[in-house]
Amino acid sequence: MLTHILMVMMGLLIGVVVKALGKYNPLPYTVTLFAIGIAIGLCSQVELFGEDTYFNKGVDMVFSMDPDFILYVFLPILVFDAAYEMDLTTFNKTFFNSTLLAGPGLVICMLLTACLVMGLLHLSGEYNSDMWIFALMFGGLISATDPVAVVALLQELGTSKKFSTLVDGESLLNDASGLVCFMMFYSHFIAKGGVGNPVIYFGWVILASFIIGYIVYRLTLKSVKLLKVEMLQICVVVVAAYATFMIAQSLLEVSGVIALVVFGHYFAQSGRPSLSESTNKDMEKFWSLLAYVANTLIFLMVGILIATKVDLTWTRVLYAVLVYVGLNIIRFIMIGLLYPILKRKGYGLSLHEAIVLGWGGLRGALSMSMALMVSYNMDIPQHPRDSILIYTAGVITLTLCINATTSKWLVKKLQMGQAPEKQKAC
Repeated sequence: MLTHILMVMMGLLIGVVVKALGKYNPLPYTVTLFAIGIAIGLCSQVELFGEDTYFNKGVDMVFSMDPDFILYVFLPILVFDAAYEMDLTTFNKTFFNSTLLAGPGLVICMLLTACLVMGLLHLSGEYNSDMWIFALMFGGLISATDPVAVVALLQELGTSKKFSTLVDGESLLNDASGLVCFMMFYSHFIAKGGVGNPVIYFGWVILASFIIGYIVYRLTLKSVKLLKVEMLQICVVVVAAYATFMIAQSLLEVSGVIALVVFGHYFAQSGRPSLSESTNKDMEKFWSLLAYVANTLIFLMVGILIATKVDLTWTRVLYAVLVYVGLNIIRFIMIGLLYPILKRKGYGLSLHEAIVLGWGGLRGALSMSMALMVSYNMDIPQHPRDSILIYTAGVITLTLCINATTSKWLVKKLQMGQAPEKQKAC
């Protein structure tokens, strides 16, 4: 227990130092934390601080951590905060485009990614038709942009609210698509017969997630109206956010993210007027603090996990880089195919916005969690387990270190940035 507490305190202290020195650091906050996490993991690997120390015990704790820990502890905070702060009017306008990217767009990326992986296996002389199921599984888990990474990046970019909402909405909605695509293939190794008809399963995920989010919202709204104490009202919202995610993700095995997006949006529109002005301000400060703590710890842990779990060779590094390059090309191909529709629907999509949208397809903790699920499943052969973990780790590392660090420059280069005052007025 002491080790757990010390690791959290150390993580927050690192976050304070990084934040305080932010003006001297050209890298985004989350990318810096990710790099520090990798450095911590590597130091532990070479036993730089000794064998039996709290430092190594803490790293071992992260190494042996259940992949569901990231999902159930941190993701509800970040998703609810993003959904609660998202402007519903703007989101409604961008909903069609977000859904187009998160649905058909993700399927296109998944299929092309599977073809890319099988092509690389053919080049390496390891091609086997039985590998298609693993290639498609990897395509499903890696094609979904991660809401944790994307939300963190958008907080640092000065793009317009309509474009930020589109990118944010895609990253939140495609969790359901990524879950369906991933589970269609992963379920063959945890249950006989898989998930059945994918169309029915997808419909069930969306419908059940929406119903759960709406029901919890109605119950929470009644509760905060009855409770007049500010502290109790905030506590009820926290419990409701976690309950929404756990009921959807664990009990009914649908999409906790979709359920939380529904809960967060409806509560933001109807719950805020039910709270006093001071309570609303304290609510925003409280969730902002939780989101800051979650972002700080999650990117440090993902960095440590990659450094400690991935067994690298030069050949594996080369293939991971090729997969990263291929995924970027595939994302631009997908956006290019859908661009004639995207530019005409909702607020539309300019060419410059399409470029930033393609380049901003970050992957992070969500993809890592699914890859860890695969790596821990002994029913899956060793080679696919190792390959999926290595490719996922490589893509996460490169999208955070390259795409995330250059996105701000790209926004400025394309003259898409806004002053804070103008952005708030959008």
